[in-house]
Amino acid sequence: MSTAPSSAAALHLLDQAARFSRWGRPKAAIEAYRQACAVPLDTNARYGALIGLARSLDAIGESEQAIATCHDAIRHAPELSPAYGVLALLLMRKDRLDEAALAAADACQRDDHSAAMHCLAASIALQRGRVDEAIDAVSITLKREPLNQRAQAIYVIARAWRDGSSDELDMTQLVSMNTPPLPAGFSSMDTFNQTLANAIREHGMHEPRDRNGPLVNGVRLHDLFALPPALADALRTMFLSEARLYASRFLHSGTPSRLAMRGWANVMEAGAYEEPHIHEDGWLSGVYYPQLPEQGSTGGEIVFGPHDLGARVPSPAPYQVSPAVGQMILFPSWLYHSTRPFAGTGFRISVAADILRSD
Repeated sequence: MSTAPSSAAALHLLDQAARFSRWGRPKAAIEAYRQACAVPLDTNARYGALIGLARSLDAIGESEQAIATCHDAIRHAPELSPAYGVLALLLMRKDRLDEAALAAADACQRDDHSAAMHCLAASIALQRGRVDEAIDAVSITLKREPLNQRAQAIYVIARAWRDGSSDELDMTQLVSMNTPPLPAGFSSMDTFNQTLANAIREHGMHEPRDRNGPLVNGVRLHDLFALPPALADALRTMFLSEARLYASRFLHSGTPSRLAMRGWANVMEAGAYEEPHIHEDGWLSGVYYPQLPEQGSTGGEIVFGPHDLGARVPSPAPYQVSPAVGQMILFPSWLYHSTRPFAGTGFRISVAADILRSD
């Protein structure tokens, strides 16, 4: 592999490719990555370009080309771990689980402290039916990072599969539903909810529909604190107050002395929904509903339990909640959840937040 310094033009192409990828334009990213790979690059830059190219190829469904590109990256820098991890993920999605397990083992060997690599190895082990192996893999991560939400999700699901049941998946002790009190400065909850829903719908910072992770056919306001300060401050107070109440009721460890939060909002019309996911950056997660579809609409429930770890891995029994306007739902960030599509008229507007421990 060439160790020549990367030219300014090559670095510009790599930066452009990364931007295209973030903007949800994988075809443009592929072209930029390929142009960058055609000119002199140093070892690290070429390696990064090949990994970016593999991910972009996968994004347009060219999985075999993506796999070949990962192998190309590995040939150039076999001592580095990221390409093995991307390869393992691609092979897992193709149901080539034995090959995926070998790639994941190579990734863990080269970066034993990577929580993401151990969680990937555990996911593959679960799909191969090797439950104890999966538990061992995520236990390594949880000893180092007790608040790692993905490791916790895999650990609880694997334990429930091995033991046949799990008290850790008692949804009545995991999911809390409350109606927060009226925020200061508003005359009624109806006024607050209407003002909040209008501000979210009218805001100009909604992300395009193809850049919202598990959200399908909806739009997202990614920064809750871009809303007017009176609304943002009210939501911060509501979420943090409810999180402390949740911790005092359900968590043996009690309430941390300091909490922070980040938040966003989803705007959904008929046919929109969210796929199963967890909130890897949170500790507790919550959702508040200022507006729901008009009376007579169906669907839109939030469903806890079913996961995205593969059809071979048993899911907990679904625990379904029908939200109400003015209601806040809180749950551990590791708990898988999704929403059902709704049919009818009007908007389903939800404000979501991750509560973070900062102690």
